[in-house]
Amino acid sequence: MKWIALLLVLVGVAMASAIGARNTQDLVDRQQLETTKNHFNAERDKAHKAYCDAHKKAELVKSEECVEKENHWKTVVLKHETPEARQKAAQDTLASLQSSTVQYVKKQPESKDKSDAQAAQSAPVSEKTKAEITKARTAWISAFEASIEPASKTWAAWSPPAPWARLTAWFGTNGLPFAGGLVLIIIGGLLARKVARDEATAQPESAKAEEKAPIDFATLLRTLQEEAQALSDEMAASTTQAAPNVLSLSVEEADKIKARIEAMQLERVDRLIEAIMGLQVRYGLTAFAQVFDPMSAGERNLNRAWSAMVDSHVPEATTSIAVAASKFAEACEQMDIIRAQA
Repeated sequence: MKWIALLLVLVGVAMASAIGARNTQDLVDRQQLETTKNHFNAERDKAHKAYCDAHKKAELVKSEECVEKENHWKTVVLKHETPEARQKAAQDTLASLQSSTVQYVKKQPESKDKSDAQAAQSAPVSEKTKAEITKARTAWISAFEASIEPASKTWAAWSPPAPWARLTAWFGTNGLPFAGGLVLIIIGGLLARKVARDEATAQPESAKAEEKAPIDFATLLRTLQEEAQALSDEMAASTTQAAPNVLSLSVEEADKIKARIEAMQLERVDRLIEAIMGLQVRYGLTAFAQVFDPMSAGERNLNRAWSAMVDSHVPEATTSIAVAASKFAEACEQMDIIRAQA
């Protein structure tokens, strides 16, 4: 049953998270348009860079098609505000590119001798270089033309839907499976809680099963309190006020006290901690806190008493065990009140 509850919660979380992350169809369409535009823009800019690199490598005179540190598309198209103006600028630029040719004239090198500079400028460009530049320019023009339509589809004015309209549109297509995931989470959580409650309140069916069955929390807590109080009384009677920082117990007596504290820690406190879930399930979280707060304080002082005994500091151990006994008594009082109100 526990595994079924866990499976329901996992399936519910998977469904709710997967369905809840879906966008409405208009947002999906917009994202697809932007993705397509970005792809063609990247191809166009890549081709333009390749053309300008070939132009620069050939050391030709500067061209308006290749201006350093400027994006050609932004310069000639995106500077316009309206979609119509951008569309016209893109088509006009494309027509101009298709009708023009490259001027294969080398730029004049920097030289003090004008005759040498003019000779270098008039040097012919090889046919291989011309072919490379022409090929790169043709690829750029083709990429430029291909990018116009995808870009123009994103130029139209668009704004995301209002929050309520977006929610209702999303719920119309995704609401049912999302709600199904939430239902599975709730059912799984309730089922897991029921399993925990049944395990915490189960009754033993035999003497063998009784060893593993949930304990009576109140009875064990009272037993712990009585043992701590008895030890506190014994230690108080054994200590001396004349030398408060000196061991006033024999080694054997000190070992016996440590053993009694360890027995309370292992046989009482640990079992109470194991039974905490049953207490919370049976009486609720508020009642659990009322009992657990003084009980945890008693446990800390019990551990402190053991540490003090290890250090042979009997007065500190005596004080700590007395505080532990009083805190356990407070927890017992709270437990009695809770049981009377239940």
